[in-house]
Amino acid sequence: MAQTESDPELARLLARTDSVPGFAAKPAPGSEQGAAVLVIGELAVLPPMTARQWVAQAGLDVREETSGTSLARRPRLSKRGNKRLREALFYPALTAARCCPAAGAPCSLPGAGFVERLVAHGKTRLQAIVALMRKLLHGLHAMWRNDEDFDAEKLFAPA
Repeated sequence: MAQTESDPELARLLARTDSVPGFAAKPAPGSEQGAAVLVIGELAVLPPMTARQWVAQAGLDVREETSGTSLARRPRLSKRGNKRLREALFYPALTAARCCPAAGAPCSLPGAGFVERLVAHGKTRLQAIVALMRKLLHGLHAMWRNDEDFDAEKLFAPA
């Protein structure tokens, strides 16, 4: 936290990341660092990348295995990327699913949360949380690039 006082760019990234539900700059009891600090530490050192490249860096991209007609397995996460980044995104995604109505709060209305829509379409809850991790990473990229605070209505608007 002392480093952000001397570096205005880190302070800007911390302020943007801290505006997302689930990302806390201050550590939770029993942990050393907040999720915002961990994510900034993993992403701020990377060269300029697109959001899709960030997703691949985190290992949240899809790996498909096909081999002619004999092999057609279900797509899975590649997990080739940064394990610490995936771990840092998991609990904020759970918190966002629980606390942010647009992200996943259970509701029977047509505009139900992102996670609940995915579960209603046949995904497992864990698959929906991983999709939310990926979506939060895309949102962080846009927030850092455009220097905006978190806007749930913009990020979780149905397509």
